[in-house]
Amino acid sequence: MTHHADYQAAIRKGVTWLLTEQHPDGGFSAPHEGIDSFYKIPYVFGVTGHVSAAQRLLDWVARYCFTAEGDLRSPDCKSQGDFHREFYTYANSWLVIGCQRLGRFDLAYRGLEFILRFQDARSGGFFAEPEFVTAGRGRQDIVCASQAGLACLYLGRLEAARRAGEFLLKLIELQPEPQRRLYASLDPVEGLITHYPEDKALRHVVDTARPAQWYFYPGIAMGFLGQLYRATGDQRYLEAADWYFAFTTRCQGDVYRTPPSGKIGWGASLLYAITGEPRYRQVAEAVGDYLVDFQQPGGWWQPLAFDPAQRYGLHDYTAEFVAWLSEICQNLRRDSTP
Repeated sequence: MTHHADYQAAIRKGVTWLLTEQHPDGGFSAPHEGIDSFYKIPYVFGVTGHVSAAQRLLDWVARYCFTAEGDLRSPDCKSQGDFHREFYTYANSWLVIGCQRLGRFDLAYRGLEFILRFQDARSGGFFAEPEFVTAGRGRQDIVCASQAGLACLYLGRLEAARRAGEFLLKLIELQPEPQRRLYASLDPVEGLITHYPEDKALRHVVDTARPAQWYFYPGIAMGFLGQLYRATGDQRYLEAADWYFAFTTRCQGDVYRTPPSGKIGWGASLLYAITGEPRYRQVAEAVGDYLVDFQQPGGWWQPLAFDPAQRYGLHDYTAEFVAWLSEICQNLRRDSTP
């Protein structure tokens, strides 16, 4: 087991590296290189105490990326790859939470109003792509609901957060084989999405019979539902968070030792902070230990299939894993009553 002091050392190394990557104008890339290199960093700089650097970045975002409607994607600032096109509000929600924690309400509230356009009044989920909003149907998934739900909690939109929580509870009810598979998406018209092209399987299902799954699906659900329980005291949300946790225990042996495991570490640590149950702490520490082992000597983390031409991947991974190690350290303290 890695000592928690090693978590703190990894956090410091990661943040130090991110600070060296910040450009004099406050950004981490040219605007045309997209949102991928920066959207998590305001949150990370805020929780690690680097407020001045965070504010300079947010000034850059306001100048180059933010739209009048509250989107991140100005005509000069798009996103890289398929993920942010297919999980559109995920990056926006990270940034909104970072802005709230830093007191940048000029960006936070406008950003949240844009995100709320994607929430479906019927299911409580958030449409994954803009064209689905226009059509009133299409994929809604765990990632968008959970991260947008967190943004709603941070900005005091409790009813919208509750609706996102109900969406995650509904997904549990709809699972046809919950011991084996977690189907992560539904269409509000057609229901749970269980048929999809094989090359899109990772986007739609976590299969306990296969390794290298997108384990962040149950992880992010655990984290959001844990925070929603804290906000409401509704036991159903805590029970649902435990359901998603229990699903991870049925997955393959890499479930706590692969990059998508980070959110499981965060979610498990939060459940430990709430309940004090050792099983949650054990999983949080297993993930935390992996993240320390996975860090590069220079302080950054990088994708397993890293393309040096895509430096934004280093910024993205490093920011996220600093965030989760920070949350794990905070949540594993037992100096308060559950």
